[in-house]
Amino acid sequence: MVKVGIPGTRQHGALSQRDVHSLSHPGLYIEGGLGLKGIRIGGGTRDAGGAQAITGVGFTPSLVIIIAYATGGVNQILSIGMDDATTRWVVALQGQSVNVTSATAYSVYCYIDTSNYLRGSITSMDADGFTITWLLTGACSVTFKYIAIQ
Repeated sequence: MVKVGIPGTRQHGALSQRDVHSLSHPGLYIEGGLGLKGIRIGGGTRDAGGAQAITGVGFTPSLVIIIAYATGGVNQILSIGMDDATTRWVVALQGQSVNVTSATAYSVYCYIDTSNYLRGSITSMDADGFTITWLLTGACSVTFKYIAIQ
């Protein structure tokens, strides 16, 4: 059983659908079988093609979720993707008004314009992290955060 409560109070109990909004409480504690040991959050930047080794994760991930953004010109770009080094998917929100692009060939897709974009996918899950292989067209700089799951 998972118990959720607020320190200094007697408010605690099993997590219910109704109580999900409480998860944003700054003093919230969670105890029980969540198994958070196999989750790592990190990040980086990229502005070139080629392989980028992400290390220091502490385990071989089975799934990585990547949130990336780039700015440039008149477009603002947000990319949300997931990758297990075999199957990948990304949705990208881009443009002055929101244009949605999705793809199964990449887990990161930041598109400034037809001449400037950076795409990436995980090509290996490694003992202490993973490797992203990037394809750059023109010039594009991406900042990304990831959640690696064991």
